[in-house]
Amino acid sequence: MILKRVKYLMKQFANKDFRQSYVDTHTRGFLASQVRALRGGMSQKEFAKKLGTTQSVVSRYENPGYGSVTLNTLLAIAFKLDIALVVRFADYPDFLRVSTLVSEEALTPEEYKDSDFGVLYSDKWSKIDD
Repeated sequence: MILKRVKYLMKQFANKDFRQSYVDTHTRGFLASQVRALRGGMSQKEFAKKLGTTQSVVSRYENPGYGSVTLNTLLAIAFKLDIALVVRFADYPDFLRVSTLVSEEALTPEEYKDSDFGVLYSDKWSKIDD
């Protein structure tokens, strides 16, 4: 199913307006979904307390139509949850590869643990040279 969707998108990406609209819509939607997933079973009020904000602010973060989430806001959320934030410019093929990673695992990174660094040397990732 994912491959079929990627093939469809590759054709549609020939249109610049489509590309830009898709990146905008996908990015906003994914971030809103990710904030919701990071909240887990907590209420918006409980999650807001953890982030040091209010329930109405959490509600806005979970709304893909809300357009005022800043890099500072995203960093603050990451730091409060003790997770990393990845923001980068990418070419469209890389964007399509990354944007298809919408599993529960992709939506909900875990808090920092020293033991997590073992994954750098697993088959999942390229080995880092010493």
